[in-house]
Amino acid sequence: METLRLIGLIDQFYQPWTYDAYTFVFDEQDPRTGYYTMLALSEDGSSFSQWTEGIYAPGDANDHLGQRVALDELGQAILAAVGARLGASLEEAEPAAATDPSQREAAQ
Repeated sequence: METLRLIGLIDQFYQPWTYDAYTFVFDEQDPRTGYYTMLALSEDGSSFSQWTEGIYAPGDANDHLGQRVALDELGQAILAAVGARLGASLEEAEPAAATDPSQREAAQ
């Protein structure tokens, strides 16, 4: 049975003049490739990429992802869009976890 694991946001980047201007990096890392889980967002917060993986080096500049931005520098619309997308992903995973009491406890 698959266990529901919540992932945490560890970094965020902005690269102007690209389709996916914002890149959010999460703490989930693929053990086979070393790639980190990422989610990209358009400049205006209206569209997301699919969940993806990419190269990320903790503590390094990671210039290929754009300029690092602090969460408090992101506009409320961007933060609301990210929160909504994460909530939708969690809702997609919850039905499977809700059928097994041990999975519900793991999710909390």
